[in-house]
Formats: sequence, C-alpha cells, structure tokens
Amino acid sequence: MMSLVRNTPERGQTRSFGFRAYHKELKKLVRIHEVNFDSVENIATVSMLDESLPTTAFRVHMKDLVLLEDTSRKDKNNKSIYEGDRVRAKVQNEFGSWEMLEGTVLFDENKWGFGVEFERKWNAALSGAVDEVEIIGNMFENGET
Repeated sequence: MMSLVRNTPERGQTRSFGFRAYHKELKKLVRIHEVNFDSVENIATVSMLDESLPTTAFRVHMKDLVLLEDTSRKDKNNKSIYEGDRVRAKVQNEFGSWEMLEGTVLFDENKWGFGVEFERKWNAALSGAVDEVEIIGNMFENGET
C-alpha cells in the first residue's frame, strides 16, 4: 500500500492516506507502490493485488486507474477496509434494532468521512451505528461501476 502523510501544524495532527487502485483495462485491483504527479503523463508503479501472482511491478498511466482510499478501519477479519469495498454489517436502524445489511463503502463529501451506502438507499457512518463489518467483495467485481 502506498501512503501519503499530511501534517496539520496548527493542531499537530498527522493523517496517513493509504491507497490501492482499480486498473480499468485489466479489471483488477492493484497495489500502488509509487506515483509521480510531477510529469505530464502522471505515471504510477503498481503490482497485482492477488497474492497468488508474482509481485512484478509495472508502470501505468494514472488515467487508467481509479484510486481507492484506505478508510483506516479494519473489518472483523482484520482486513483493511477501502473505499469501494462491498461489506456486510450489522446496522442499527431508526427504531434502534439491529439487522444485517450489505452495502458499499463510499466517501461522504457532506460529512468528510467514509460511510456505507446500504441497499435500502440509506447511509450510515463507518463507525457508530455499524458493527461486525465484513468485506465481501468490491464495487468493481460486483458490477456497480
């Protein structure tokens, strides 16, 4: 995973941004090793995310990738949760009871954080009213793009 770090001097906080990407032509998730935003071509060095394949790095144009940010949260199996992941989670509804739902992890620009859009078209923050989160796929494998 490639990560970027942003320091906020006024608050003394540091935030790491971790990324992986979806390769549009290969139709596969890839691990990002390095990105060069200084060139006109914006090249990234990536390798296949599939652990069963050899880790040979190759270069691609950024236009061929969809960047997916790490949410800094783990699922119940200790796997990192990324933007675009499909998850199954126990969700507290408006009546206070809990039910298992499936949804997609997305960045919520209104709340400036990650949430899950569930099949009933309502959102829940990735913390709080969501529990027992388990990754079951990603939006690219599930044909949501």
